[in-house]
Amino acid sequence: MIGMIMPFDRKIIYDDQIVKIESSSSIIKRTSFFDKSFSFIHKTDLLLNLMQDYEDITIDQATTDPILNSLLFRSDIQTTKSKVAILLGKYAEALMVMNCNGNDSFNRHFARKARFGRKSPNDFLDNFTAISTGSPKTKENYRMHYQYSESQRDIVWVDKRDVIQLLTIPKKRGATAGLQIKVSYDWRNIKNKITQYYYPIIYFSMSNDWHLLNDYINSKKKEQDPNYDKVTLLEMDNYSYYLLDTLHYFKKQLVDLIEGRCSIKYIIEKSIDERETAIGHALSELPNAEYGCLIAAKTINEAKRIEQQEKKREQIRNNLRRIALEIINR
Repeated sequence: MIGMIMPFDRKIIYDDQIVKIESSSSIIKRTSFFDKSFSFIHKTDLLLNLMQDYEDITIDQATTDPILNSLLFRSDIQTTKSKVAILLGKYAEALMVMNCNGNDSFNRHFARKARFGRKSPNDFLDNFTAISTGSPKTKENYRMHYQYSESQRDIVWVDKRDVIQLLTIPKKRGATAGLQIKVSYDWRNIKNKITQYYYPIIYFSMSNDWHLLNDYINSKKKEQDPNYDKVTLLEMDNYSYYLLDTLHYFKKQLVDLIEGRCSIKYIIEKSIDERETAIGHALSELPNAEYGCLIAAKTINEAKRIEQQEKKREQIRNNLRRIALEIINR
């Protein structure tokens, strides 16, 4: 085991990671808990990270406990549903970006949708990375593309070879490809605004009413209403449903938070419990995968530490032997 960790001498492995050892090629691959190939997707962890990224968590000055940021909502008149929808709208954009940047197939799929389904070579689309026009990370890493008040495109694609350039729509000179993302409990909250968008729209329904919005748009098009000619509502598919499942999980947690049934502190503790459970699962349920085995990185780090200590001891012993021989040979 100790000999197998040598490839990591110049790399950092954090204790909370799961490491895959591929015995067939003696290669060790690191993976985080969000690596789908091992199904350790910690949605609670993910929710907390997103809330922190958007500064939706603050500290209670009296108790020093983490709490929801009171600046999130315009007024106390807002319902729980409207408050949750505001949060989910931001998190849906972040999830889209995260998955596009973590999965080439996911990225190509939605990049093509953003180009109105125009065919594009995979190697061409692989040159682009998705960003959210209004996210804090875009403000930090791609400030030239940060547009908090952008009303048309929530997601755009930056050219990795030249970050000034964005993915464009073929045969439409200067037209930037993009997606508009909507999250709501009621499709009627969207129908009156949908005609103002000329980019493809993804509607994540919290009430299973996507089909009602789709039927409404199609009926308007059949009536030859010119306002709906340019409206493009994207069909739900496996990629979209994957994001929707995560949003539904977030919804439950956020409703409980806003209505006081749990606290941020409880969510954090739950996240820690899930993380520890995943490590246990990796070690007990999946000790021998078809092409190798999984092990907690903490175990490898400990093995590496022992190995380094043993090397130091051996070095000391060798130095003592050398000194002894020098004395004898004088």
